[in-house]
Amino acid sequence: MEKPIIAFLDNLKIMEEHITQLQHFGSVIQSPSDWPKQDEVLQLVSNATIIVSKWVYISETILANAPHLQYVVMAMTGYQDWVDMEAIKKRKLLVSNVPAFSTEAVAEHALLLMLTVARRLPHASKQIQSGIFNPKEKSLQGFELKGKTLGIIGRGHIGSRIEELAKVCGMNVFSINSTSSKEEFHKLLRKSEIISVNTPLTPKTFHLLSEKELSLTQKGTVIINTSRGKVISEKALIKYLQNGHLAGAGLDVFEKEPLPAGNPLLKMSNVVATPHIAYNTRESYKRLCDGVVENIKAFIAEKPKNVVS
Repeated sequence: MEKPIIAFLDNLKIMEEHITQLQHFGSVIQSPSDWPKQDEVLQLVSNATIIVSKWVYISETILANAPHLQYVVMAMTGYQDWVDMEAIKKRKLLVSNVPAFSTEAVAEHALLLMLTVARRLPHASKQIQSGIFNPKEKSLQGFELKGKTLGIIGRGHIGSRIEELAKVCGMNVFSINSTSSKEEFHKLLRKSEIISVNTPLTPKTFHLLSEKELSLTQKGTVIINTSRGKVISEKALIKYLQNGHLAGAGLDVFEKEPLPAGNPLLKMSNVVATPHIAYNTRESYKRLCDGVVENIKAFIAEKPKNVVS
């Protein structure tokens, strides 16, 4: 094939070594900003043969304005809520993701969220920063992970690694996957003291945890979500946090991102929130960039890999 035009739709901050590699195969165009406007995206795709996206939703409009497009690389593992797959099918385009690059990072972040909620770290930090130094403060008393039952929803690479880390901490682990029965799912909800959500977002898992499911949990349960925000009904989650049924939550993902400033979750002392950074370590970012380049090289060699379309 002719040398392609490779367009990065947002500021992936791909490493210089990777840019150099790609320039051997084609022309590389990078987004001017982290969060490009629609007209900037449409300009980027207008002549592109290959597009790479991390934070830009690949819509039918974008595809309609990309007449030369042949290949889409989603710089992520869970791509389902970031690309219009029906529009992709109409154009008969290939889409690849980058699987398993962030397994260690996300698993460690999930454990970090558990510990942060359990030990009331944000509250303790705010107190000492405001000049209060009181180790006897009752509101700072947390709980240990050892002996607690952790329910893992999603037994993939990340869920399996979380299970390994949790067992090192002395936790009892109960996990399910996409083939588990509804009875097993409900059993997990009832017996778990901490629930870690690690399933991909699909039509089947949209609002997998909603009003009914959260009502089945024990009083005092902690919810951890490092998968996708839409797997949990945020409305139901807020309700059960506000009424005290849930003891807390550690959240890296949300139904709407960026998270709106007025979201009630931001004002809750029992919620620890991070801005979708579970994947973001130096090591995982290197693996992500490696994966993007390898996908593009394989496509140009007419041996596409990690194809999800």
